[in-house]
Amino acid sequence: MTISVSRDGTVSIFNSNEIRQLRFGLPGRPISMWRDAGQSITSFGRFAFPSQTPLSTNFKSTAKETSDFLNNLAGLLWILDDGEEYLTIVHSATYRYAFIPLPAIRDFELRFHPDRLELCKRSLVDSVLHSWALSWNELLPVLQELAQHSPPPPRGNAIVPYPL
Repeated sequence: MTISVSRDGTVSIFNSNEIRQLRFGLPGRPISMWRDAGQSITSFGRFAFPSQTPLSTNFKSTAKETSDFLNNLAGLLWILDDGEEYLTIVHSATYRYAFIPLPAIRDFELRFHPDRLELCKRSLVDSVLHSWALSWNELLPVLQELAQHSPPPPRGNAIVPYPL
């Protein structure tokens, strides 16, 4: 599986046969990206992701993991765009994505902790003013939606190439 992110905010997911399975646009242009449990991605392009993730294989046991939830985030791509109003989460294994609304603050960074996702406002000096946090338990409904496999698209034929 690969996920392609372009400078203009177009995101595409390709399967192992290089067939595009999903294409969508971000609300803005991407400025920061992280994969899995917070590994920073510094450039645009195509990125390899697993076709099976902890979320896609067994969500119920994943949701009960509370000691270090970061182990369950493999296969996710986190994108912050220049509007800084939404955090986009892309799950490669299920061809799904979600937008999480963010508080109205500017110039911030994300930090991934074992028990929460933290949004920190950068200050002019190297100190950080903590502004907002969301526990992984609060994100479980979004992660459950991402864990569900997308239904296959209807198959067309020569008479009806694009069925409804």
